[in-house]
Amino acid sequence: MHAAVRREALEECGLEIEPLEIAYVEDLWDKDARICKIWFAGRIVGGELTSSAPGAAAERIVEAAFLSREELAGKTVYPPVLHEQYWTDKASGFNSVRYLGIREMITE
Repeated sequence: MHAAVRREALEECGLEIEPLEIAYVEDLWDKDARICKIWFAGRIVGGELTSSAPGAAAERIVEAAFLSREELAGKTVYPPVLHEQYWTDKASGFNSVRYLGIREMITE
């Protein structure tokens, strides 16, 4: 699984990472599919953050940036847990996997 996490990070945002632990599990659905996303906490070991990596368009990634909690305020981010709960989970070291529930996938 860690090999897949490393590959996806590189393909979607240009970063080489060392996966650490599973942070979140999220279910997404639309009229044609149901997808389970697994979000990992990790450590950056190389690469450069970009929204023009080869897999970014397929994942509808239009912008990539490292933002503080204050800078995230008022922005649309996915998963929405990044606005509040993430900061508590990060401070605790992601001690347990958090299930985020199911939400409709935005396909615009």
